[in-house]
Amino acid sequence: MQIPERVRADIEAVVHAAFPEDLIEEVHIEDVTVDTEAREIRITLVVSTAVNPTQFAESYFGLTGKVRRFLAGENDTWRRFFPIITPSVGHGVHA
Repeated sequence: MQIPERVRADIEAVVHAAFPEDLIEEVHIEDVTVDTEAREIRITLVVSTAVNPTQFAESYFGLTGKVRRFLAGENDTWRRFFPIITPSVGHGVHA
């Protein structure tokens, strides 16, 4: 099962909205894998930030719940899936 491009774009918007603008420079979804047997959606994010990992982690807390609520609002099919979000974090250069 493939996740529709519109849903993917909406998930990316939810993820982006979860982080304050001063915390991240860029965030986008690198990959989405749907496992229908396990009822999992694995989402790999690429995040560029100039803050330390602790500051980033504080905003990351609760992201799974936000994405899960979004999916539940989409339709009955996606409501049954649990999102597993894995960030790949790159740090900006401090001057």
